[in-house]
Amino acid sequence: SLFAFLSQLIRLLTNFFLFVGIARFYGPEAFGRFTTAHTLSTVFLLFADFGFDMLLSTEIAQQKERSVELAKKYFSLKLLFVSGATIAMLIMSLFRNFSPETTLLVQVFAFYIFFSSLNNFFFAFFKGYEQFQHETRITFGINALLLVFLIIFGLLHVSLIVIAVFFVGTRLIGLFIATNLASRDMNFHVLDFDMHGWREVWKNVSVYGLQYIFGNLYFTIDTVLLAFWKNDREVGIYQSVFK
Repeated sequence: SLFAFLSQLIRLLTNFFLFVGIARFYGPEAFGRFTTAHTLSTVFLLFADFGFDMLLSTEIAQQKERSVELAKKYFSLKLLFVSGATIAMLIMSLFRNFSPETTLLVQVFAFYIFFSSLNNFFFAFFKGYEQFQHETRITFGINALLLVFLIIFGLLHVSLIVIAVFFVGTRLIGLFIATNLASRDMNFHVLDFDMHGWREVWKNVSVYGLQYIFGNLYFTIDTVLLAFWKNDREVGIYQSVFK
């Protein structure tokens, strides 16, 4: 429970300092662009995750002898959802009337969906084994790195695109560490797919997925609609209070 608490705490504190730093260093309009892209990625991340992680942790905890087999089945279907959500966000950025800067940020954050969702899958895999410390250590490492460079980038006033790319890059680093741990300690290799029985997997995961989407979409849809109907500055002011 301590490791689970620390993982959540590290994420919340990092996001808090990240958003405060961007708002202070770059102002409301730039903050609005960044939070629009980040919020949209959060919405698409709901569809990418779709309850796979919760189901995986539960199933592995109940059937540890089948853990690798279960992980292969869920991972194969999860890759389809992750890829679909990433592509959907990239396509949406081309058809919405965003500012050019916001459009570019949205496209960068589309890759955040891919890396972050796969990270969530491996964290769920570790939780099934009751190995919560892996998530805590990875989360602490990548977020500490992010905060250090955020301060440097903010003082140098580099482009927000650079910060967004680095933000996504830290998730890629975390994914690389997580896949190595899963391969070394749990004998799960990401390139070993198993598409057999996907209908059964879909039947099980759909309940978790629908609850996950509708349970979380309510808390993000307001910013998305504001980004569609208003402008970057309005989103920045709204999000500064919300955050």
